[in-house]
Amino acid sequence: MINDALVIYKAEACLGDVLLIHLAIAYINKYGFDMLYQVMNKANGKELARGKTNMCVLIIAGERWLQYQKSYWQ
Repeated sequence: MINDALVIYKAEACLGDVLLIHLAIAYINKYGFDMLYQVMNKANGKELARGKTNMCVLIIAGERWLQYQKSYWQ
């Protein structure tokens, strides 16, 4: 489940531009993790955007949240 999201637009891209999208997983905790993004123009190396999405790992048993196992990340 997406808990929150943030996008910072820094420059524009045009039709036909080749984009590089870097994705990282960070801040892993017992309830979820953050996905971090960086979008760059491949031709000139200009940064176009940065973003973050906080994801909650939701395992429902009855009506309560459960923590996921650490083996989930291995």
